[in-house]
Amino acid sequence: MRLRSSLAMALAIVVVPIAAYFAFVSWDIYRVRSICKAIRPGISVDAARLIVKDWGLESWLPKPDGAYPNGVRDDQDGTWFFAIPAASTMGDVTCGISHDGRVIVSVDLLEW
Repeated sequence: MRLRSSLAMALAIVVVPIAAYFAFVSWDIYRVRSICKAIRPGISVDAARLIVKDWGLESWLPKPDGAYPNGVRDDQDGTWFFAIPAASTMGDVTCGISHDGRVIVSVDLLEW
């Protein structure tokens, strides 16, 4: 009986954290995919920021008082780019957003 309970405890110690990790990764990817579905070309940058905040990923938004307040500038077409990653995937799932300073120009779900 003692061996059986020890084996069950050892199994729980291994299985529960692994299951929790996969659940978190799935949730993280779901949030980024949902953001990319909700943000469409033509909506305002402010509306896009609100969508990202609603999903709890505002820490990835460009900071208004930071070095790149609108994101990274593309001098060729005059747009800015920023990305909202699923951090648990180390950037393998990312929502890439380009804008002209007022409205969203393009949104791409980048998955590797």
